[in-house]
Amino acid sequence: MSNVAVRENDQMCNLDSLPGSKDAASHGGMHYSSSSAAAATATAAKVGGAGGAKKPSKLAKLRRKVSNVQQLWIYPFTHYKPTNQVMLCYRTLFQDLQEPGSNEDYLAAKFRDELMPLRGWVHHHLPSLLHINKAFIQGPAFGCPGIMTYLDARTRWLDGEVQRAIREGVTQVVVVAAGYDTRAYRLSAPGVTFFEIDLPEASESKRKLVEKTLPADQFPRPTYISADLSRVSLSDALLGATCRNGPGLFDPAARTLFTVEGLVYYLPPAAVTRLFESIRQVASPGSRAAFDFLHQDVFSGRKWAPGYETLRLTVKNKGEPKRSGLDPAGVRDYLGPMGWRLSYMPKPKEVAAAMYPHRKWSKINPVIPPFYNFAVAEAV
Repeated sequence: MSNVAVRENDQMCNLDSLPGSKDAASHGGMHYSSSSAAAATATAAKVGGAGGAKKPSKLAKLRRKVSNVQQLWIYPFTHYKPTNQVMLCYRTLFQDLQEPGSNEDYLAAKFRDELMPLRGWVHHHLPSLLHINKAFIQGPAFGCPGIMTYLDARTRWLDGEVQRAIREGVTQVVVVAAGYDTRAYRLSAPGVTFFEIDLPEASESKRKLVEKTLPADQFPRPTYISADLSRVSLSDALLGATCRNGPGLFDPAARTLFTVEGLVYYLPPAAVTRLFESIRQVASPGSRAAFDFLHQDVFSGRKWAPGYETLRLTVKNKGEPKRSGLDPAGVRDYLGPMGWRLSYMPKPKEVAAAMYPHRKWSKINPVIPPFYNFAVAEAV
């Protein structure tokens, strides 16, 4: 694979082929060495990738024809802006429109206004334009129904998982591929240390952004870990001193929450396995991993879902293609051999009903895309 900057939900990541390993990859700064290749390959068989050279099904052929037509209008609107900045704007949209049940990330707008002042001005002064933008992007005719709502829901859900973990005794929170994540500043608590892991350049940019926008006397700083984890292992990055900048030292014996947001589906199958393996190596029993994933049957084209083709083309046009999916029915068995126990995995309809009870679900226009899932696993 070539060097690709992969950015989703503000995740600024690096995806590289490692020397001497055909399927080794670094994504979100994660290290995927070839040392556990055999075990990873066996487990990765349960994760769906693009598949081999099989004869295309009728659905796949239809999907290809639809894609060719959609590209005529999707490409001009999707290839020019980095996804991390787009996601930052979308994360603030429901608040700006005063939508019922919107997320409470009140710092995202500060980051947006500093990085994209013109876009910030639009959000503050032209709500009618935001309504049009939302209707177009979430519309069943040309967009992906529920995608903006999903990003809002994901922010709310992960906020809740961080708060719940802290209430239940977790004393460390590690944000993998932190990007523009704001939880370390919004959800800080006495006795809890936050760690943000990202590539050196991204980490330095984030620190400068934070210093410009968030007063230190009001917003505690996390421990910033700037590391290219295609070269440094996760354990070395968390336990070493050379790439750390912040107040806290990582304690491998302490219960920890690892948040992996908008990342899993941008990794090849074997790399997904190595991601969970590498986290488990530094996660004490009782630690947790909270993540979201894409359904394998939709990713592979075996199942049609409203808006997925538009979404797939949108990120592909940015050089950030979806690379894998998971089967919800097989997640428990997939995680088990790596030392994880699935704690819970709410269905998309359950998430929508709990967070947006005022919204009606339909097959053509779901509240959130039915092909994404949230999940929490516990280290055993």
